[in-house]
Amino acid sequence: MGSNLKTQNFLLYLFFFSLNFEVWDPFNTGGNFSVAKLTGFLYAFSLIPKIQSFLKIPRGLKPYVRLLLFFYVFLVFISFININFYSSDFLQFSILQNLILFVFLLNCSIILFASILGFFGCLEYLGVIGFHCSLSMKRNVLNT
Repeated sequence: MGSNLKTQNFLLYLFFFSLNFEVWDPFNTGGNFSVAKLTGFLYAFSLIPKIQSFLKIPRGLKPYVRLLLFFYVFLVFISFININFYSSDFLQFSILQNLILFVFLLNCSIILFASILGFFGCLEYLGVIGFHCSLSMKRNVLNT
């Protein structure tokens, strides 16, 4: 029991960390698969033993979840109307996956707070590195 919870927590932290690298496609699938999607699937599969407890939506959040579901249905409807030669995708699978993961995350709110802090902490760290690199590049350009 405790081991399964530790695995779920680790996969949740890994999922939030991998959101920073969402556009990275290490398997060269042409943008159809990413590390974030892989870790999202792994986290969802780790919830299967106790899936019933993760599908309950708290009473106060039901209106917001309904609005998100309405948004998704509306998006699918609009995408279905606008199918053309260039784009035949109308299900928007990545948005559906994120909505399902959102429902799962509603039920582990204590971990969610720590994960969100980790996500933004990683973004801040990457921003500092990027800022430092851009300053050093400017110095090199100005010195030449």
